[in-house]
Amino acid sequence: NVENVLWANTVLASGRVVGVVVYTGRETRSVMNTTLPKSKVGLLDIEVNNLTKILFLFVVVLASVMVAMKGLDKNWYRYLMRFVLLFSYIIPISLRVNLDMAKLFYSWQIGRDHHIKGSQKLLFVILSIQLRDFFYILCLFNENNRANEQHCQPTVW
Repeated sequence: NVENVLWANTVLASGRVVGVVVYTGRETRSVMNTTLPKSKVGLLDIEVNNLTKILFLFVVVLASVMVAMKGLDKNWYRYLMRFVLLFSYIIPISLRVNLDMAKLFYSWQIGRDHHIKGSQKLLFVILSIQLRDFFYILCLFNENNRANEQHCQPTVW
C-alpha cells in the first residue's frame, strides 16, 4: 500500500517505525536526481577561448600554405614547425595571462572589502591559472571565520 511507504530523506516527527529497506543503489530516485553542478564560465572567457582557437587554426593553415608554396620535400615537417613558430606571435597568449591575473586581483579586492556584510560570508573564487593547468580555490572568510585556518588553505585539484 502506498500510504504505508516512507520515501528517502523522510523525517519522522513522532512515533516509531519498523521498516525494511527495499533497494539502495544508483537507480533510486534520490540518487538519480543528483547531478554535478555546471561550472560557471564568464562570457569574456568563452569569447577569448573561441578567438584563440580560431587564431591557432589560422596559424596552422597559414603555415601549411607556406610549406605547400615552398614545395613538399623530405623535411616538410621541419618547415611546418618553423612557420608555426614564426606565426605563433599571432596568438595573444599574454592576453590570457592578463585576464587570469585580473581575476586574482579582483578576488583579492572582494575578500578585503569590509562593506560586504553577512554572518556567513564565504566566497569561493575558482581561478584557472594557465601556468600549470591547476585549479586553485581561494576561500575568503569574514572575521568570524578567521580561526578556521585549515579551511582557508588553497587546495590543488
